[in-house]
Amino acid sequence: MKKNLTGIITSLFFIVINASSLFGEGKPATELNKKVKTEGLTGLNYFLATNYNDDRLMYALISTGSVIVLGLILTYIVGLVLKPHAAFNKEEI
Repeated sequence: MKKNLTGIITSLFFIVINASSLFGEGKPATELNKKVKTEGLTGLNYFLATNYNDDRLMYALISTGSVIVLGLILTYIVGLVLKPHAAFNKEEI
Protein backbone atom coordinates (compact mmCIF):
# COMPACT_ATOMS: atom_id res chain seq x y z
CA MET A 1 0.00 0.00 0.00
CA LYS A 2 2.84 2.37 0.86
CA LYS A 3 4.50 1.68 -2.49
CA ASN A 4 1.28 2.54 -4.37
CA LEU A 5 0.78 5.70 -2.33
CA THR A 6 4.34 6.83 -3.03
CA GLY A 7 3.84 6.20 -6.76
CA ILE A 8 0.58 8.16 -6.78
CA ILE A 9 2.10 11.11 -4.92
CA THR A 10 5.12 11.14 -7.23
CA SER A 11 2.89 11.02 -10.31
CA LEU A 12 0.72 13.86 -9.03
CA PHE A 13 3.83 15.91 -8.26
CA PHE A 14 5.13 15.56 -11.83
CA ILE A 15 1.69 16.30 -13.31
CA VAL A 16 1.41 19.50 -11.25
CA ILE A 17 4.94 20.58 -12.22
CA ASN A 18 4.27 19.97 -15.93
CA ALA A 19 0.87 21.68 -15.80
CA SER A 20 2.35 24.72 -14.08
CA SER A 21 4.86 25.14 -16.91
CA LEU A 22 1.95 25.78 -19.30
CA PHE A 23 1.13 29.01 -17.50
CA GLY A 24 4.66 30.39 -17.43
CA GLU A 25 5.23 33.73 -19.07
CA GLY A 26 8.04 34.19 -21.47
CA LYS A 27 9.08 35.94 -24.64
CA PRO A 28 6.68 35.73 -27.57
CA ALA A 29 7.34 33.12 -30.23
CA THR A 30 8.21 35.80 -32.80
CA GLU A 31 11.67 36.05 -31.27
CA LEU A 32 12.43 32.45 -32.27
CA ASN A 33 12.99 33.40 -35.91
CA LYS A 34 16.75 33.80 -35.77
CA LYS A 35 18.91 33.41 -38.85
CA VAL A 36 22.40 31.96 -38.86
CA LYS A 37 25.06 33.85 -40.81
CA THR A 38 26.40 31.65 -43.60
CA GLU A 39 29.27 33.89 -44.75
CA GLY A 40 32.59 32.13 -44.45
CA LEU A 41 31.07 28.71 -43.83
CA THR A 42 31.98 25.74 -46.00
CA GLY A 43 31.07 22.09 -46.27
CA LEU A 44 28.97 20.54 -43.55
CA ASN A 45 28.74 23.77 -41.55
CA TYR A 46 27.27 25.60 -44.56
CA PHE A 47 24.84 22.74 -45.24
CA LEU A 48 23.58 22.71 -41.66
CA ALA A 49 23.34 26.51 -41.46
CA THR A 50 21.28 26.76 -44.65
CA ASN A 51 19.02 23.94 -43.50
CA TYR A 52 18.54 25.73 -40.19
CA ASN A 53 17.64 28.96 -41.97
CA ASP A 54 15.43 27.48 -44.69
CA ASP A 55 13.86 24.30 -43.32
CA ARG A 56 13.82 23.84 -39.57
CA LEU A 57 12.04 20.48 -39.76
CA MET A 58 14.73 19.00 -42.00
CA TYR A 59 17.40 20.44 -39.68
CA ALA A 60 15.69 18.81 -36.69
CA LEU A 61 15.45 15.47 -38.50
CA ILE A 62 19.12 15.58 -39.55
CA SER A 63 20.23 16.54 -36.03
CA THR A 64 18.12 13.86 -34.38
CA GLY A 65 19.22 11.22 -36.87
CA SER A 66 22.89 12.03 -36.42
CA VAL A 67 22.60 11.84 -32.62
CA ILE A 68 20.88 8.45 -32.91
CA VAL A 69 23.53 7.08 -35.29
CA LEU A 70 26.41 8.37 -33.14
CA GLY A 71 24.76 6.87 -30.05
CA LEU A 72 24.45 3.48 -31.74
CA ILE A 73 28.08 3.58 -32.85
CA LEU A 74 29.24 4.54 -29.36
CA THR A 75 27.11 1.79 -27.79
CA TYR A 76 28.57 -0.79 -30.17
CA ILE A 77 32.15 0.30 -29.40
CA VAL A 78 31.55 0.26 -25.64
CA GLY A 79 30.00 -3.20 -25.98
CA LEU A 80 33.09 -4.46 -27.79
CA VAL A 81 35.35 -3.04 -25.11
CA LEU A 82 33.37 -4.28 -22.11
CA LYS A 83 32.38 -7.73 -23.39
CA PRO A 84 35.81 -9.34 -22.86
CA HIS A 85 35.98 -7.83 -19.37
CA ALA A 86 32.69 -9.27 -18.15
CA ALA A 87 32.75 -10.45 -14.54
CA PHE A 88 30.99 -13.73 -15.32
CA ASN A 89 30.31 -16.10 -18.17
CA LYS A 90 26.86 -17.23 -19.25
CA GLU A 91 27.63 -20.75 -18.06
CA GLU A 92 28.00 -19.52 -14.47
CA ILE A 93 24.50 -18.06 -14.28
